[in-house]
Amino acid sequence: KNIPAANVSCRKDEYVGKPGESAQHSDRGPDPSCAMTLDQLSPSLGKPDTVLVDTRSKAAFDRLHIDGAVNFSGAEIRTKAYLADKLVVLLDDGKGDQALYALCAELKTAGFKKTRVLRGGLPAWVLDNKPVIGIAPNYSDFASLSPAELFQESKVSDNTVIGLPDTHKLADVLPMMFKATGNGSEVIKDFIKKRKKPNGLRNIILVADERFENGQLADLAKLAKPDPLLVYTGSEAAYRQFLRVQNAMWAKQAKGPVKPSCGGM
Repeated sequence: KNIPAANVSCRKDEYVGKPGESAQHSDRGPDPSCAMTLDQLSPSLGKPDTVLVDTRSKAAFDRLHIDGAVNFSGAEIRTKAYLADKLVVLLDDGKGDQALYALCAELKTAGFKKTRVLRGGLPAWVLDNKPVIGIAPNYSDFASLSPAELFQESKVSDNTVIGLPDTHKLADVLPMMFKATGNGSEVIKDFIKKRKKPNGLRNIILVADERFENGQLADLAKLAKPDPLLVYTGSEAAYRQFLRVQNAMWAKQAKGPVKPSCGGM
């Protein structure tokens, strides 16, 4: 009696929050100053006051991880007081990393002042041929985006989305897309070079209509460094279907939870 109704509702697993919704790890915004490239990290590797924290799921960590890294969620890190004075470097699969930058901001506020985020995550480590525990997939598999991941990356204003000619038809739903004039890797290389920024924090997303050979995509990723390179090779139909499902979910979410009828259980 007199207990106010909770303003909550269930969401399907494939639900992606609307642009502008808080990151799942924190109500604070992403902190770009947390960014650390692999080159910047290298001098600190192997030192006792440097801790690499892999925030991916335990299953993903067990399959493949950096030797010496620990597997903690954001909530678990907050309980590890012994990490407060160490250089804590957060990393994940290199996708949707705005949540990591928000987590980094929160941890700094909580007293973990030296917390940083490894740009490009585990894929950047593998691209540099650094040792791992497990069998690393091809970079093309590492960097591949699902429709949901493409959506999340396209909503980050700092990111650059490059569309190859056969994917220009997606420009109406990817308004930040730069339209490349050719399909060849040389065209893409030239595009990356011209739009490379000396400073800033962004991912480069290549929207292609077919898979790149692993070596070809790895070469492009090395050229783009320190900006991580990700690629979407799914179909236009798959992406538009994802958007239709999301729009339906957002509409339902906006209506709030279904209220039971009078006397309903």
